Amino acid sequence: MIVRAFWAVGMVVWFFLALHRLSRNSKWNANAAATALFATMTGAFLVSRYGFHTYDSTLALAGAVVTAFLYLALTRRLGQWFELLAAATWAFPFAWIPVRLGCVVEQAHGGVASDSWMALTFPDGVTRWDLALLEFLWAVFVAAALAVRPKLPAAIFVPATLALFRLAINPLRTGPPVYLSSAILGLWAFFVWLQRRRFDRMNA
Repeated sequence: MIVRAFWAVGMVVWFFLALHRLSRNSKWNANAAATALFATMTGAFLVSRYGFHTYDSTLALAGAVVTAFLYLALTRRLGQWFELLAAATWAFPFAWIPVRLGCVVEQAHGGVASDSWMALTFPDGVTRWDLALLEFLWAVFVAAALAVRPKLPAAIFVPATLALFRLAINPLRTGPPVYLSSAILGLWAFFVWLQRRRFDRMNA
């Protein structure tokens, strides 16, 4: 229940920050921007929660991307997909701060045992790395970077750094290493980088 409440806060933060960012673009009016973002958010939730019966950030990303492209195709706005992507990705780390904070409060992502000053004591009495706390710190760092340098290419910077971060914390997991999330995020960042180069060449 705690995690769901923090997820809800995160989604509200994401929606309004992305809406503010997207509404500043001359190609998007406030109503179109709000509808596109609501469709994207709904797709992320439905695919993650009901498609696979679990809350998962990678599945949520997949649902968001598919729903966003369907919306853009139906409304004949496919030519404006990069603006929507840039705004949605820019807002993500700000929204991820309360989401991961909820995971820290519920102690939902315990790692291997450690005597580090950053480790937390879990209900079983063992002091462990808290992977949610580490990802919370990643979100704070990236959000601060985007706030200080708003012209950073968020659509590339955010998924690329998250992919590297999740790859780096694999040794701290209690189970087998998880590579799928990093692979999807890394490939997505690479795809966006290629598309951005193509877009820049077309408009050079």
